[in-house]
Amino acid sequence: ICFKTFKDLKKNTNRLLTGTYVTFEWLQPFISAELIKKTSEFAEKDVNKLITGTDNVLNELVAKAIYNRSSRRNQGLTLVYIETVYRELLDSYIFGKYGLIRNMDGGTMIIISPEKMNFYVQEKIAEFIKTGRLETGDKEKVYPDVRFIFCSDKNLARLTSDGQFSKKLYYCISENEIEIDDTVYNNYLVFRKMVLSGLDYYCNIYHKKKVNLKGIDIKYMWEKFADMPIGYLDKLLEKTALDGKIYREEIKPEGVRGVNLESLRELEIKRIEELIKKGYSQKQISEILGISRTTLFRRIKKYNL
Repeated sequence: ICFKTFKDLKKNTNRLLTGTYVTFEWLQPFISAELIKKTSEFAEKDVNKLITGTDNVLNELVAKAIYNRSSRRNQGLTLVYIETVYRELLDSYIFGKYGLIRNMDGGTMIIISPEKMNFYVQEKIAEFIKTGRLETGDKEKVYPDVRFIFCSDKNLARLTSDGQFSKKLYYCISENEIEIDDTVYNNYLVFRKMVLSGLDYYCNIYHKKKVNLKGIDIKYMWEKFADMPIGYLDKLLEKTALDGKIYREEIKPEGVRGVNLESLRELEIKRIEELIKKGYSQKQISEILGISRTTLFRRIKKYNL
């Protein structure tokens, strides 16, 4: 009889954790090859990271791919969606005697939307990152080795300067920031690759004949839907595979039901034009609007501003 050690059993169990099979290869349809190369190299550095981009779903997937490429991939992964944790419980949930940090030595914690944490919790995380020391309610001091990856779709630099995000925490994590800006949202070639791979996938799932889209069809989808969340785009591709043609009737994604998207675009154009006329730089405009400079550049080009 051959018994496996607890360490080996734990490694095998951790391989089944949520997100451990999200790889950079799997992300190829969604972000550029250059960004994948840059991010995968970054993954091998055992440091805390900040991932920013316009879509937190994509940010989270990149964070999982980083974990899966890292030396900690068999040592535990915990995802914390801040907006799903009660404010009164967040402190004990993360820092308590039976909290997350105490029980994940050697592991990785991915925090989604850190800007939604209570300010004092942000400060406590910054202090823990700085000292590595965790003090529980009974004054016990422990030193768990935890790596943090923060994912945000907000401009944390702007929030910090406005006093809405902890300076201590921002300075701790911003030096290792990855901006997810070369993606399906602002790179037509990446968008085209995602559309074609997505259609092939759904045609195979539903045993449908391959949908042959012309360049003009993909251009139409790019102009019409490139700013939509990835989940919405995926549903659009599924419907296109089922119909065998582009689904031209817009189904508004959750959160914008009943909103006139054309009016929103007009407001965005007007706002960008106003800021340009006032002499703001592209860096300043992107900070004011809460978007990346790459996204701003693409929209200026798209709207001929």
